Amino acid sequence: MKTTGKEIRLGRFIPAGQNVVITALDHGAQMGAIPGVVDLPQAVEKIAYSDGILVTPEVIPDLRHVFAAKKAPTLLVRVTWTTAYCFEWKYNEGHTTQVIPVEKAFSRGADIVTACCVLQSGCQQVDRDNIRIFSDIAGQADECGVPLLGEAYPLGADFMPQKKLHKLIAASCRILWEMGADIIKTFYTGPDFAEIAESVKVPIVVLGAAKRNELSALQMAESAIAAGARGVAFGRNVFQAADPSAFLRGLKDVVNKKAGAKEAALKYKLGKT
Repeated sequence: MKTTGKEIRLGRFIPAGQNVVITALDHGAQMGAIPGVVDLPQAVEKIAYSDGILVTPEVIPDLRHVFAAKKAPTLLVRVTWTTAYCFEWKYNEGHTTQVIPVEKAFSRGADIVTACCVLQSGCQQVDRDNIRIFSDIAGQADECGVPLLGEAYPLGADFMPQKKLHKLIAASCRILWEMGADIIKTFYTGPDFAEIAESVKVPIVVLGAAKRNELSALQMAESAIAAGARGVAFGRNVFQAADPSAFLRGLKDVVNKKAGAKEAALKYKLGKT
């Protein structure tokens, strides 16, 4: 349900006909201090040009100077923690828990809250519990007037055949929309991605997942936008770039200005790192 507060915040973040670049810097909560975000305040300084930045709630006090600026990026705050994102631990189920109420995330400055909902885990109880948690969060977001970004991330997605991934993503995106997501973050599934974008009535942004070379990441963004995505939510592909600020500017040209990937790479001297 779109309350007036949600409509205002969504309109500021992703106006009709425009696309957005989100930089995800929430990896430390589930992957530890990986390269690029060991010094989180320093990492944020390099990508403050993003349209939105995704972080976990407890780090906001250390980053307040970035989000308190007049032309600050939109603050997206993760309110869930899930075993599916602890890649090094090799969990095979996507158990999820809510770590902070939406109301408290809002009081800390959140413009948008982000919640994962792992489905098609192979376990009925896990899927049931994840839907219950997600729908509870959607209700809290409605009460606070805060948009909810829902993550559709099937287990094993990084290694899944494209046709199977497309089918799972299509179902998950439709379910999250019907469960209350105002924006959806998920994988780009190739040329047929347009079918997914057309099946839901909220914006979809595509994630970058594992680190690619810079030109490949820009090309994926270009293809996703052409197929109907309204933006990207890249993490490692931004903060682990050789020059995160330069890569981000190239990415914004591709996503916001619909420049060609090769053109952007040449303009900002981006290589194949």
